[in-house]
Amino acid sequence: MSEQALAAPNIERSRSSVPRRRRWPKRVLIGGAAFSGLVLVLLWQVGLLGNNFREVSPGKCYRSAQLQADGFKDAIEKRGLKSVVNLRGERKNEAWYQGELAACLAEKVAHVDINIGLGELPHPEALKALVETLDAGPYPMLLHCRSGSDRSGLGAVFYRHLVEHKPLDEAEREQINWRYGHLAVGKAKSIDDFFKLYHESAGGQSLRDWIYKTYPAIYAKQAAAKTGDRSED
Repeated sequence: MSEQALAAPNIERSRSSVPRRRRWPKRVLIGGAAFSGLVLVLLWQVGLLGNNFREVSPGKCYRSAQLQADGFKDAIEKRGLKSVVNLRGERKNEAWYQGELAACLAEKVAHVDINIGLGELPHPEALKALVETLDAGPYPMLLHCRSGSDRSGLGAVFYRHLVEHKPLDEAEREQINWRYGHLAVGKAKSIDDFFKLYHESAGGQSLRDWIYKTYPAIYAKQAAAKTGDRSED
């Protein structure tokens, strides 16, 4: 048998293997694109992309991350908002705050500032202000913080429990979870710590009564202890 005849099968095998090798980059690209798409969908679902605008109660209450002025205008027009509650507190020198205030003023929508600190227990006066705001309305209302994950979750729990009388445990499970981008780590853990403190110390008191009658003393005691720890450093 000639050397050409012996070499022919090897040539054929080499040629037939080329298309198979070329399929791998295409499969990797398709797989990578599909995985990236799933990641983007997941990030959107948990509110890490977009404005995390969610419905708390149809036609009554909504929650979101920080919106731009145009975002507020759009939400006001589409949802018929009558009030916007900013849980980041008054920030007169911040551009986002100025735009938000201007949008609400232009649309004749009530605007309320409540400073729910993140990374520490909420101040009793801030919680009282939140309770009173939810009681007074007007509705439909938008509750927002920076990311729409943590402080907005606290506000939404308060709304569902105090206004719509949903059991607190159920309201917590519904409004404070990973689907909104909330994880009980870092500063965000203070939201979970607050509700845990209530459950451990309420002694049968309603959340409303506990906030007004019991929580201020607990908060003051913990704040004093924290200050004492700092002075010993």
